[in-house]
Amino acid sequence: MKDKIKDSYNQLANDYANRVDVRSYYNTDYERPAMLKEIPASLNGYHVLDAGCAAGWYTEQFIQRGATVTATDLSPEMVEAAKKKSKKRG
Repeated sequence: MKDKIKDSYNQLANDYANRVDVRSYYNTDYERPAMLKEIPASLNGYHVLDAGCAAGWYTEQFIQRGATVTATDLSPEMVEAAKKKSKKRG
């Protein structure tokens, strides 16, 4: 079962990075703004574990707020997408 789930998310990684994270109205207009209000504006000095990081949208938010982030996911493709996203800021 775990392998089926991992394979499914591996297949979805590109879609998450290019559609869900940037064009899903549920995410962009509802869920994400509400969640960001709950996260401190400054995470300087914090170490954050982003467990289930998906394509790294929240990983990027934590980094932008100054945190040192460890991001992990069951899907290696999702982790790669998160790495690509975090490298784009440099």
